Amino acid sequence: MASEYAVYIIFAIAFLYSILSTFITRKFGNYNRIKEIQKTFNEISKEMSDASKANDKLRTDVAMKRQQDAMPQLWESMFLQFKPLIIILPLLFILPPLLRDNFPGFTIELPFQIPVFIQNFEHFPNWRSLFGPVGWFWISVIICALFISLGMKVWEERQKEKKG
Repeated sequence: MASEYAVYIIFAIAFLYSILSTFITRKFGNYNRIKEIQKTFNEISKEMSDASKANDKLRTDVAMKRQQDAMPQLWESMFLQFKPLIIILPLLFILPPLLRDNFPGFTIELPFQIPVFIQNFEHFPNWRSLFGPVGWFWISVIICALFISLGMKVWEERQKEKKG
């Protein structure tokens, strides 16, 4: 493979992985249900905080009871968040070796350093600017995922505006 295009090819793979990962997470993780559960727990947390600030024992007890009753929803939320990993994790075992094998001499040097937390624990965090194909893939995934997430949030807000 042409090494001058390796940066773009790896970035494209990361972009596709980010899209696929986002789609799988939303499709199989029941994103709307997770948001609903999070909203419930945020409301309970606010109730408890308000009751605590007001020093209202009755309201605090009611909020605590509501929280206990909602615990099965918390377990459901955790399960829904882990469910997509059944599909995504195998990709994580396949992609790094493929990248290493197909781009053996590839390195990219960024104009700045970023912390790498998984290597060289003696100098934790390890600040680096030079990355191989797997490192560039993960940096690209983070960048792509952030932009995809931001784009989806903007799109959802626009959909809400159209409806309301």
